[in-house]
Amino acid sequence: MADVQFEINGTKKEGPTDLDEKHPLIYADQIMNIAFGPFVSRVTIGVENPSPNTRTPVATIVMPTNMIHSMMSEISKQISSGETHNKFEKMYKDYLNSSFVK
Repeated sequence: MADVQFEINGTKKEGPTDLDEKHPLIYADQIMNIAFGPFVSRVTIGVENPSPNTRTPVATIVMPTNMIHSMMSEISKQISSGETHNKFEKMYKDYLNSSFVK
């Protein structure tokens, strides 16, 4: 697997990367469907609409199954690390002390 660039809300390393190119940015708040196959798999992501309480798919990602497995393992590793937990905790405390909450 090629090197994957990970960042936590603005902690991206300085310098140019291949991610600086223009590409679609998609927001989703849930996984709507996952379909695994022996060679490729599909993940459909979507958003929940509070009124009239419906879900709308926004994108479907099709990837080789082995790469989806690698991606899920890496996400799990990154999220469960102590360093990530500490950064998230600090960001949450900063948010609670910000003018957004008051």
